[in-house]
Formats: sequence, structure tokens, C-alpha cells
Amino acid sequence: MIEPRSLSQLIDASGVFALRAGVVATLTRLFPDIQVTTHPGKIDISDVVAGEVFTAPSICVAAVRLPSDVSTSAGQRATAVDLAAYVVAEDRPLGEPQRLIHRDEMALAICDALTALLQEPAASVSRWALADLSPPDAVEAKPLFTAKSFAQGKVFWAVTWRQTIYRDAPLWDMESIVAGDPPPLLLPGDADYPAVAP
Repeated sequence: MIEPRSLSQLIDASGVFALRAGVVATLTRLFPDIQVTTHPGKIDISDVVAGEVFTAPSICVAAVRLPSDVSTSAGQRATAVDLAAYVVAEDRPLGEPQRLIHRDEMALAICDALTALLQEPAASVSRWALADLSPPDAVEAKPLFTAKSFAQGKVFWAVTWRQTIYRDAPLWDMESIVAGDPPPLLLPGDADYPAVAP
């Protein structure tokens, strides 16, 4: 049964904001030369062309879609969240000795690093220091820029993925795995230790 909840309770119960904040905090630590910020939603490339200001190089993290909640076999509420990391790059000299890095090369390098992080086999970093969160799924990188935005000196890419937040019950219920008392531990020499045929 759904009970009435205040706005404060709704905010406390939602893990989506904490997920976005965790992504930003982790990427800020891992990519110190890139400005990492939050973004309230999808980047509309027409707004970019019209003059919306983005610092480059930067990564703007957004929650862009919340598909329907489902219940797990353990009775948890599972909220899937589609996330996007918008990558903004422009031509810039780098290195010693300096060489000009073109914006498309820089954007591809950043997207390559992001997709590798999201698809890390251990998936510990991409849990963003949060509990009860699935590994990233459906990881993809694609360009957003148009010829006009490219001519203005910047490129835009989006790295997208999905993660699921589990709530309302422990993700792993270790208490219910064994019904009743566990069997006794038998060691060689105990009376009930199984005999080994010679």
C-alpha cells in the first residue's frame, strides 16, 4: 500500500540524485584535468549552437531517463536510471613539447577512457562508492555535434549507460540462504566423518 509522503521524504527515498553525485565525484577524482559537472537533463544541440556556454574540456553528467520501476525476486524495488556523460572538447595545445590536439581527437580519447571505466570487469569504480547498485549496462558513445557547432570550435559526444538502484531490502539476504541450523562441521577422526575407501 502506498502511504502519503512529504517532499522531504520523497527526496530522502530517491537514490537518483546520490547516483549522479557519485558519478561526478568519481570522475572528478579520476580525470583531474577535465572539469566535471552535473547537467539537469539532455543537451539540446540547438541550444548549443544558439550560444549555451560549455567549458572545454568538460564532462557534464545527467540522469536522462527513469524507466518503470520493477520488483526483484527478493522483494526489492529496482529503479533503472539511464545516465549520460556529455563530453565537450575543443582544440588545445598539450604536452611537452606542446602540440596541438584537435577537438575530435580529444573527445574520442575522453570517450574511450569513460567507456573503459564503465566496462571495467571488476566494476568496483563504476559503483561510484554506493551500495546496492548494479554494474553499468548498455554502454555506448556517440557524437552529438553538427557541422555548425563543429565550425564554432567545439565537439560534443555523449557516453550513455544504464544502472539499477535496489531499495527496500538488503541486496543479499544471507540469513535466508540456509533454512534451519547449519550442518555440523566434521573433521577427520570424528565419529561421523565419512570413511574413505582404501
